[in-house]
Amino acid sequence: ASKKRGSDARGFRGVGRLAGLGYCQQLIFRTRAPEEDEISEIVWDCRKIVELLRDHSFKGDLKDVVNDVVQFNNPNLENYPDHFFEVELKKISRLKNDFLLNELEIEKYIAQVGPVSFSPEFKYKNKIEEYLAKHGVGKDFKIFLNNANDPIYKPHQNTLQISESLLSKYDSPTFFEIPGNNGSNSAIGWRLDHGYLGAIPPNLGVKGFRARTGNIQIGDENLLSEIFVEKRFNSWTVGEVHILDKKIQPNGRRDNFSQNQPYLNLLNHLTLQSKKISQLCRELSIIRNREKEFYLE
Repeated sequence: ASKKRGSDARGFRGVGRLAGLGYCQQLIFRTRAPEEDEISEIVWDCRKIVELLRDHSFKGDLKDVVNDVVQFNNPNLENYPDHFFEVELKKISRLKNDFLLNELEIEKYIAQVGPVSFSPEFKYKNKIEEYLAKHGVGKDFKIFLNNANDPIYKPHQNTLQISESLLSKYDSPTFFEIPGNNGSNSAIGWRLDHGYLGAIPPNLGVKGFRARTGNIQIGDENLLSEIFVEKRFNSWTVGEVHILDKKIQPNGRRDNFSQNQPYLNLLNHLTLQSKKISQLCRELSIIRNREKEFYLE
């Protein structure tokens, strides 16, 4: 396990950086530590890994595999910072829909999952980010795609285009805290109420109550749908819950959390938010139906 376990570092299992082995022919790590002159480079031959693992005549162990497929170099490269870490995937494998080579899809993914800030044009950017900072979460980074002039921002805008004829606006954000078992908060969060005119289209990238650890999203927009008695109302929701309790940890695939008592306690308290949202959905629907009846009369 990584030495970062138990710290505020986002990665802690010690294997995340090797995830690219299955998606390219060469995986390269370059780095230079502070006060070092040389750049260190590690090159993994991903094709050779597959060949050795499939070779029934190969008698070596995992250590032998690594020795055969890894090269260590000190390349003479210019225009690199004094301190950096870089990952390069060369000859990316062709996968279904070529997701890894689709710039638009990569940008959408980072905007929703990555630790990026709200757009400067988003009305409630400062209010939400100040609340998160007060609780020591929400630190973001400027992430650029292919030398773009502007960094990637979260996809939230000032309006919600539910359909061609239905446009909704956000109310001021509602903030909430989830108590833990040790007297401190287990999590904090925010939600943006709106007209609740219907399910939010997936292409907007904001639907669903979303969970984040270290300001990185865990799972997708459906992860917390179970806190709703009627799961469909999760797709009407815009909000985030930021995990503070270190006992609530992402699983290895980061598509869910380890199912332990602190996490179950979190879900139990989140049902209060889901009930409020469900109630708003029903109340606003009743009001709209009455207005329709009035105009029909």
